[in-house]
Amino acid sequence: MAQILADLQYLQDKAFTQPGYLKVGGKPVVFVYASGTDGSGMASRWAQARAQFSSNVYVVLKVYSGYKSDPNQPDSWHQYSPAVAYDSQLPYSVAISPGFWKVGEQPRLGRDPATFEANVKRMASSGALWQLITTWNEWGEGTSVEPAAEFGTTYLDILCRNLPGSTACSAGPVGGIAELPVLAGTSVGEAGAPVDGSGLSAVDCAAMAVGLASAVLATGVGAWQARRRWLRV
Repeated sequence: MAQILADLQYLQDKAFTQPGYLKVGGKPVVFVYASGTDGSGMASRWAQARAQFSSNVYVVLKVYSGYKSDPNQPDSWHQYSPAVAYDSQLPYSVAISPGFWKVGEQPRLGRDPATFEANVKRMASSGALWQLITTWNEWGEGTSVEPAAEFGTTYLDILCRNLPGSTACSAGPVGGIAELPVLAGTSVGEAGAPVDGSGLSAVDCAAMAVGLASAVLATGVGAWQARRRWLRV
């Protein structure tokens, strides 16, 4: 719990006050990544830490077996499972992945834009509070939707066509970035330092940050005016 408090204080000092930081009901959002062995003890630690922390935060914990009946409920729940094309944790979240091919391994989830588009449509109609895309640019695990020489803007075009918004889709440079809205969010790993979209530290940064940005855009929690303009996280 001491590490959680230290991490939250660091974020309070460095990130939460940034104008582009993702908030729900005025509370800064923190997604929590967890290992496969984490369970009710994690929820208990976070409940205790939040009770002692000086500011309110909106916490989204990673799911585990029995999470819905845990007495220590966070604000919401998510799953991080990029080898699964479509994961539903209704009513809290839906997460989709374009593919998963970790460096040094065989593909665990092959890329198929048609399947990805079908899953985007399914997610958009799911009613989930958080609608997450894994990931923006986690190239080490082969889950990126960022424009690339391999597939151009295929995945962003799919998102543009199928997620709600009034801004017209417009072309952007392949591999480039234009009209950058700032949509920052944070993931805090149970075993380590803060992880966020502005360089606080390493593992799963891209996955969580694009998930946050995509969730904001897809659900209307934040400004969907940024639809199809390039995300920087």
